[in-house]
Amino acid sequence: MKLNPSPALLVLLAACAPVHRWQVDYGNPTALPIVHPSNDRERWYVVADLGEPGEHVFFFDTGYGTTTCDDDFVALLGLSPRGQVRVRGEAGTVEAGRVKLPPITLGGHTLNNVWCLVRDLNATSSIRDPGEVAIAGVLGADVLSPFVAEIDPTEPHVLLHNPKTRDPLPRQDSLRMRREAPFSSRRTLPTGVGPHIVHPVIDTGAAGTYLDGEQLDLRVVDIRRDVLVRGSGLTGEVRMDLTTFEATLTLGATSLDGVRITSRTSAPLDDGLLGLNVLANHLQIYDFPRGRAQLIAVEKVDVPSWREHQSLQSTPPERPLAP
Repeated sequence: MKLNPSPALLVLLAACAPVHRWQVDYGNPTALPIVHPSNDRERWYVVADLGEPGEHVFFFDTGYGTTTCDDDFVALLGLSPRGQVRVRGEAGTVEAGRVKLPPITLGGHTLNNVWCLVRDLNATSSIRDPGEVAIAGVLGADVLSPFVAEIDPTEPHVLLHNPKTRDPLPRQDSLRMRREAPFSSRRTLPTGVGPHIVHPVIDTGAAGTYLDGEQLDLRVVDIRRDVLVRGSGLTGEVRMDLTTFEATLTLGATSLDGVRITSRTSAPLDDGLLGLNVLANHLQIYDFPRGRAQLIAVEKVDVPSWREHQSLQSTPPERPLAP
């Protein structure tokens, strides 16, 4: 998702950027489990205990610049949005309100003075309400900015660390992240595509990787015309042509062969998006305060469903038999 880059909006984003406005009381990291709802088995959602009123499921999307709350979740908290911000996505432009959240506990840390954009995600985004659990919102790149985020697909879970408790990532084994734009919370990674170097956005909210395959001289694998695609915008849907390419990607010392890349018409790509078909095969460590990232290839496991997560949480631990 991209925000309409008007001067007034850029000033607003700079004013509410978490690195300047948020207060974080760091605690001991606790895992945010990664789950799938029943209607989305491709992308990642995390279970967060915010303190009150209990566990909630959030879409986990480093490709969202600004954390967003669903309007039903805001109503549950008894809050009222104020003001309006225009948000531009691949399915068009939609208006969102803003709300200041009460202090929240996220992954063992307390966040204060957090502002959240508010809209009906089911109607204006690719996130659809599943039958078994409400989606409270989107944890975006801004909420991760004060942390060293460790995403482990072998558990699977997300850990947020106090940067002062973590040694810097070794430069010879890590990549330099950079901001997509001066006031953007989204970060990019240098990615080799044949002889080219591009800087796609790190996007855990995208199932696939999206690059301009034609400009990069990639081999075409498939072309689909007039495909209905879900995305952020007024209706949450847009039709576009999709061309699939195959490429070898290089991320630091790691080379990935046969990666499927998609190009989309009617959607600006810039340097593209690096999605879960690449990221989910790696232990990812993002040191946002220092601007470094490390990706380590691992054997991922199946992500549990929300119901499976609930079942595990409600199953009492086994006790040894009395002698």
